[in-house]
Amino acid sequence: MAAKSNTEATQIDKSSFFWVGACGICHPGGGAGEYDRYGKKYFDPRSDQFGFEAIGLAATQVGLDGDYAFVPGSGVPRPAGHPTPPAEWNKTWTSEPDCMLCHADQRVLNGEMNLNWVWRTAAMRGMANLKDSAGNTVHSYMAASTAGQGWFDTLEMAPSQPGVPPTATKLDISYRKGIANGQLALGVAGEVMLLGTAVVDRPRDAACWGCHATPDLKKRARTWFDPDRDVHYRRFTLRHDADPSNDIAPERSQACTVCHPAGYDHHIAKGDPFEDTVASDRNYEDFVTCRDCHAPGNAYGAPVPTDQEFHRPGHLERISCQVCHIPSKDKAAQLVVDNAVSGVSTEYDTAAFLSADPLDPAAADKSRWYPSYHVKQDADGHERIFPAKLLNVVWWGAWYHGDDGLPNTADDFVRPIALWRIRAMTGGAPLSGATDDNGDGRVEINRPDEIRLYIARLRGDLGTRRVHPGDPHDYVLVKGGKVWWLDGDGQTGTVNEFELHADASAGVRWQGAKLESAVPFSIDHNVLAKSTAFADCAGCHVSPSPNLLDRKVLLDPFGPDDQAQPRYETTREVMAREGFRFLGQ
Repeated sequence: MAAKSNTEATQIDKSSFFWVGACGICHPGGGAGEYDRYGKKYFDPRSDQFGFEAIGLAATQVGLDGDYAFVPGSGVPRPAGHPTPPAEWNKTWTSEPDCMLCHADQRVLNGEMNLNWVWRTAAMRGMANLKDSAGNTVHSYMAASTAGQGWFDTLEMAPSQPGVPPTATKLDISYRKGIANGQLALGVAGEVMLLGTAVVDRPRDAACWGCHATPDLKKRARTWFDPDRDVHYRRFTLRHDADPSNDIAPERSQACTVCHPAGYDHHIAKGDPFEDTVASDRNYEDFVTCRDCHAPGNAYGAPVPTDQEFHRPGHLERISCQVCHIPSKDKAAQLVVDNAVSGVSTEYDTAAFLSADPLDPAAADKSRWYPSYHVKQDADGHERIFPAKLLNVVWWGAWYHGDDGLPNTADDFVRPIALWRIRAMTGGAPLSGATDDNGDGRVEINRPDEIRLYIARLRGDLGTRRVHPGDPHDYVLVKGGKVWWLDGDGQTGTVNEFELHADASAGVRWQGAKLESAVPFSIDHNVLAKSTAFADCAGCHVSPSPNLLDRKVLLDPFGPDDQAQPRYETTREVMAREGFRFLGQ
């Protein structure tokens, strides 16, 4: 999200206007969807004023304001002093709180897809371009809540690529459908009223899955509504018994809130994901963990493990339940995101670099893949091994050497360069001289001459090094656990690298956080029953162990050689690098 105050367009990635339209599809409105950082509504239709106008500013003064700046998808900022506000809040209005996003009783499913979420998403992404059948502007951010309930006569969407959320082009709002299906009623004066029977206290699974489906499948290969892939879904929807008459239909199931309850403060109980992006101060608060549910004498009627392996000394203190009960994943997940070639993300899934043989990632069988393992603190304070998918990201950054002006020191930091700026430099295509070295049909940046080419162009197109005090000292490629930088000019300079995890670069940061090229995404769902779980000693302790310690984990998707061959580490090496001490050490 762009800062409120900026001095140049290159500092802005996603403005508030863009964030609401593109990311507000999974946020229930209010807050940042409604009010700017002055505390004013982005646009108030009652006064016909923008928020900046309410405090006496003019449109010419907010061109670089993070709440009113241009939408970076185009990569073409409006010139300074432009008389029209770039962010067209007057056409979209604001995204007010949408209680029905989670609390609507009725849900329309198509397989695992929540169509209520699809309809709301499409309206939001229409942004300032959404029209009705008469050609009038539809206030897309305001109308999205209504569209999400299916209260429309017409909703037309533009064609989209697989995996890209839909965008509405035409929307005719109508409350007739809500009246017909019993969600709405007409009052004595003809006003439309929402009926209490249309609202549910505990959200349905479909409400959660609308937002979680895309990222959870993409980042974790997680599925839902499948009793064969998740014992909890099977149990909580009563599909574990032989009586089909008591089965709870997917659109009525409420399995998610068994482990993730919430009170009226709307704090939804959560565990502690590796990525830790939200409410980390409330990790495990009110959350029902594996150990809570399956402890002796538990209040849930859950089975208590009795296997001797489970009770062996040291195991419960060092290994999470998920290690054995989520042995592998049989849905592909996103494993690599390459943002370096053109400014358009190129995504590679697990099948490109992993296989059903954890010791041979190149094996032909791609029917499943195996997670890596990392250590984090569990609910009881113990540090344990947990499964994860390690997402590799390749990206360009602006390198600042800090106050002393020297590289590789503790006050260095690297700031990612917004993709729209890379697209402006490349025209959305690989630069001439960048090639596909591994023969997969997609260009990658891996060889020193390619890195030299791009850094030289970055120096030219984004400004030469350190012309102004706020400029970066140089530009770098972050890839495969290393920072790649150019010592010298773009013709004959030498491309060097340093390890992100080496002591010499321990202080290099990414905007205040530790610099990384790979991020673990927690794998905690789709728990398998004992009969299909990973539950023998040999899997961990017999060498080579195909199921845990010696499996291959992707370290660098494109090595620096002429064939751009991937590089791997073993799980043992990954955990040792992260400071985990194995038994006996």
